[in-house]
Amino acid sequence: MGNKLASARRPRWKRSGPGGHLVSALSPALLVGLLGLAGVTTGYPTPLPAQSSPALPAQSAGNFSLAAVTYPTAIRHVIVVMEENHDLVWTLTNPAFLSLYSHSAHATRAYAICHPSAPNYIAISSAVDQRCGSDRVTYLKATNLASDAASHSVSWQGLFESMPSACDRTDAYPYIAHHNPWVYYSDLKSTCAAHDLSFFTPTGASRLQLELNGSTLPALTYISPNMLHDAHDGSLAAAYSWLAKYVLHPVHASSTYAPTTAVIVLFDEAYKQSCRCSEGGGYTAGTITVSGGPIYLVVRSPVSNGTDVVTVHVTEFNVVSTIEWLLRLPSLGHQDNTKFPAMKSLFT
Repeated sequence: MGNKLASARRPRWKRSGPGGHLVSALSPALLVGLLGLAGVTTGYPTPLPAQSSPALPAQSAGNFSLAAVTYPTAIRHVIVVMEENHDLVWTLTNPAFLSLYSHSAHATRAYAICHPSAPNYIAISSAVDQRCGSDRVTYLKATNLASDAASHSVSWQGLFESMPSACDRTDAYPYIAHHNPWVYYSDLKSTCAAHDLSFFTPTGASRLQLELNGSTLPALTYISPNMLHDAHDGSLAAAYSWLAKYVLHPVHASSTYAPTTAVIVLFDEAYKQSCRCSEGGGYTAGTITVSGGPIYLVVRSPVSNGTDVVTVHVTEFNVVSTIEWLLRLPSLGHQDNTKFPAMKSLFT
């Protein structure tokens, strides 16, 4: 159900970091240590039911390339959830996110494109490298996953918690417009309002739950919680609780969609004060320098588990390529499927 939330916008960089260091790849020893400190063994942490996760090893294993398999034919639906402003190591200090990471397919060297938030939301929706240094909501002339899906008769939607009206391009805290990628694209002006909706209906019902119940889930769903539930202004614990209650648990409980749906969970960028991103960290692929810091990226699907691990560098561009591959969409011709190919080995 919906929540009554504060009306005043909070400053962007309000927290002091925990003093963590920039870590480009989470070592097995560090992962085991974090698992032990968190008391994590198997299965999802509450509030998900114990039977929602198979009994997997406490430590993820494997060293996979990006392209290990052909089409994972079971996947027909992709849900992407973007969280906010925590680097990988900081995110893994939360027991719930740590457990999800250790029992899900994941990338150990995922990086955000750059800072601040907006360029990463643009990157994950179009594989376009633009707007670094700015959160301004202005139109961008670029083909994107939504327009690509629509032109190939593939259904899509965006669901945004606390958004006052469809395809809203104005901040209304705790909804923030630059966390909504579809409001950026000029080629969606005429169709955005039909597909870009508030996560909750006016009566407080989850649109995602209604779609799962009614067998009307689009092929591609992009979800952004509001600022209190995406870990930007709220805690990691609150972010995971919202994610589990409104996305992971309902999808898992759906007899129709659990066998066909991949849920991708990632953070938009590494929080500057915790990852020391201004001091370096990232990688270069061709002419693109990826400099947004190390981020959390996991995949839950019926053909994935905690031993499906990508240890090479990946970023939001690879997520776009992966979505295209899963949904049988052609490349947008930007930074997808070239230097940043699909992460096929997360679906073995």
